[in-house]
Amino acid sequence: LDSAMSTLKSTDSIIFDIRVNTGAGEDRNALRVASYFVTNRTKAFSKKAWDHKDDGDGFTPSTDFFVSPNENSDLIYEGDVVLIVSGSTVKACEVFTMAMSQLPQVTILGRATSGVFSNQFTRTLPNGWIFGLSNEVYAAPDGTVYEIVGIPPAVLPEAELLPLSELRSGQDSWLEAALEIAQMSANTSDSSDTPSTNAGSASPSVLATTVGGTAVPTGAPSLLLPTAAAPTRIPTAAPSSTACHSVLMTSTATIALTTILLHLVV
Repeated sequence: LDSAMSTLKSTDSIIFDIRVNTGAGEDRNALRVASYFVTNRTKAFSKKAWDHKDDGDGFTPSTDFFVSPNENSDLIYEGDVVLIVSGSTVKACEVFTMAMSQLPQVTILGRATSGVFSNQFTRTLPNGWIFGLSNEVYAAPDGTVYEIVGIPPAVLPEAELLPLSELRSGQDSWLEAALEIAQMSANTSDSSDTPSTNAGSASPSVLATTVGGTAVPTGAPSLLLPTAAAPTRIPTAAPSSTACHSVLMTSTATIALTTILLHLVV
C-alpha cells in the first residue's frame, strides 16, 4: 500500500470507487487506508457492543477510534478525494467512508451505503449449526448512527447504480460525475505545474493500470472506465497487491482512480 500511495501522491485528485465492495475486513484496515489522508489525529467513529449483563443500558461503554497520520509523512496525500459509494458499499468500506467523511477535502458521491457496520457475535447450537448476530453499534463523531440507513452521499447522481441502459452503452454516469468533481477541485487548486500529456483535450486517458497487483496488458478490457472511453493503457510495475488504480491525465489535472480492497490490507 505504501508503494501504491507513493505512486499516486503526485496526482491532483483520487477517486475511490467502492460502490460495489463488501469490505469483509476489520476496522483497522479501513483506518490504515484513511491514515494516508489525514495530517492530524482525527476521530473516525465510536462503537459499543451488546452486553448481556442486567446493569446499565445493555451495552459496553463506548470506545472512540481515531485515524492517525501515516507514520511515513512523505506519503500523506494532499489532493482532493472523491468516494463513489452505494448500497453495495458494506462493512469495512463503510468504516472507511465514515472516517473519510470527517475530512474537508473528501466528497462522497452515489447512494447511501449499506448500513451494515457491526461485526458478528457468533454462537454454536447443540446440533453444530453456527449463527451470528450483529451486536455492535457504530456512531459517527457527531453521534449519528447509520446502521440500516447507511451513510448518505453529498452528491446524488440522477441515474441509479449502473442501470442496464448504461451497461449496454458502455457509459458510467457516476464515474463521469466523480471525474467532473475531481477535475473542478484540481482546477481551483494551485496546480499550475501539473504535467499534461493530453493538451487540448478534456477527455482523460489512462496512463497506467494495475489490478490486484498485476499489470493489465495493453488492449485488455477496461475494469475501471467505460469501454466507450477507449483509453490508452501503458502497463507499469504493480504498486501493491491491495490496490487497483489508474492514473488519469487531462489537459489540466492528474486524477487517480483507485479501488482499495480493504479485506486484503494487513
